[in-house]
Amino acid sequence: VFIIINIFYQQKILDPRNKAYGLNYASKNALPLYNKSTLNALASPENITTDSLAFIAKLENWKKHQPLEKPILVMVCVSGGGARAATFTVNVLRTIDSLSQQKLMPATFLMSGASGGMMGAVWYRTLYNQKRLGHISNVQMQKFLPDISNDLLNPLFSTFVARDLITPPQYFWYKNKKYIKDRGYAFEQRLNANTHGWLNTTLADNRPLEDSGIVPNLMLNAVITRDGRKVIMSTTPARFMMRPASDSNGTNLPDPDGVDFISFFKNQDAEQLGMLSAIRMNATFPYVLPNVWLPSDPEIDVMDAGFRDNTGLENSLRFLYFFRTWIKNNCSKIVLLEIRDKEQGGWDTPVESNSVLDIVTKPALLTQNNLFRFQEYAQLEQLQWFKTEYGAAFQPILFQYAPHNKTAAASLSFHITQREKVDLLASLKNAENSAAFARFTQLMK
Repeated sequence: VFIIINIFYQQKILDPRNKAYGLNYASKNALPLYNKSTLNALASPENITTDSLAFIAKLENWKKHQPLEKPILVMVCVSGGGARAATFTVNVLRTIDSLSQQKLMPATFLMSGASGGMMGAVWYRTLYNQKRLGHISNVQMQKFLPDISNDLLNPLFSTFVARDLITPPQYFWYKNKKYIKDRGYAFEQRLNANTHGWLNTTLADNRPLEDSGIVPNLMLNAVITRDGRKVIMSTTPARFMMRPASDSNGTNLPDPDGVDFISFFKNQDAEQLGMLSAIRMNATFPYVLPNVWLPSDPEIDVMDAGFRDNTGLENSLRFLYFFRTWIKNNCSKIVLLEIRDKEQGGWDTPVESNSVLDIVTKPALLTQNNLFRFQEYAQLEQLQWFKTEYGAAFQPILFQYAPHNKTAAASLSFHITQREKVDLLASLKNAENSAAFARFTQLMK
C-alpha cells in the first residue's frame, strides 16, 4: 500500500499535502523559481525603493492621525506560545490601552511575532477595528477578548484521526479554488468560529485599512524548511525586508534571508491568501498542524515562525533600521513593546542532566532545547545597538508571563484550563509588569 501511494504521490496523481487557502495551485505554468538569482532579482534596489516609498506613504498617513507634530511610534512584538501566549497578549494589550486612555492602537504602526502571540495581536486589532466602526461597544470588546483562548486542540486531533487517517479525501472551495479538508482546515474553521467570522478575510481585504494608517500593519512570518529563510506575509509588498542590513555604500549586499510573499507569488493570487491561513502558517507547530506547501519550483513548505524569530523582534528591528531617517525626522520616540509568554533569560527552564540517558541525548537536543535562547542573545545585541543609535528616543518595554507556581505554569498548547487563564491574568499584576505598564502610561502622556 505504501509503495502504491508513494508512486501516486511521485506522479502527482495523489497529493495529500496541505495548501495555503486562497493561493492558486492548479496552474503549473509560470511557477516562481525558488533560487538565488530569483530572490536577488526580487530584492533589487529598484524593487526595494518602490516598496519603501509605499511604506513611507503608509507612515505619512499614520502620522496624520496622530495628535502631535512629532508623534510617538509604537511597535508591538509578541512571542509564540499557543493559547497561553494568545491569552497573555490580548490581556496585556487591553490593560495598556485602558491605562493609556485608548492611545495604544492609534499610536501602533506595526505588529509582528509568532504563533499564539500573533493570534492574540491580530484578534485585538480586529476587535479594535470593530469598535472603531461602531459594530461593537467597549463593553462588548471586553466580552469578546477571551474568545481567542477557546479550545483549538480537540478539533485538530479528532480531525487527524477521523479524517486524515481513515476517511477518503473530502474537499471544499475557497475563492473559487479547491482544497482538501484536513486538520489545517479544521483548525481554521474552529478559529473562525471562536472569533465570530471576523478573521475570515484576505490580505487584499486588509490592505485599505493599513494603507490609510487607521489600524496597525501586520507582518506574519513562516519559516521555509528547505533552508531556514522566512516568508514575510504583509498586505503590501515589503521587499526591503528580504535582506539583512548591509554597509552604507551597498557594495556588499548579503543574499536575501527572506521572501516577500505578495511579490513572489503574485501570479498565484497571493493577495487572496486568507488571513486565517496566514495566521495558521505563522503558527504551524510540527505535527500538531501540517506543514503548508507553496506553489513554487522547486516546491517549498513552511512551518512555525518561532523557529526563526519567536518574538517578532527581527522584523521590527529590521523595519526600524531601514526607515531610521524618516523616523528620526518625524517621530519623537520609538516605543518597542515586547510581550513574551516566558521569562527572558531562560533561568526558569534550565536544561539539566538527571540520568545517563540525558548525557547521551543532550548533544543531539542542544539546538532544540536552546533555540529561543540563541535567538534572544542575538536580539539583545541588536537592541543594544538601537539604544546607542537612537539614545533616549528608543524605549523598549518588556512584558512577560511569570507563573505564580513555577511547576504549574500554563501549558504550551492550543488548549488552556480555567486555572491557567487565572494564572495568566494574575501575572499582569506582578512587580515587573506593573512597572512596565506605568512606564508606558508615563511615556504616552
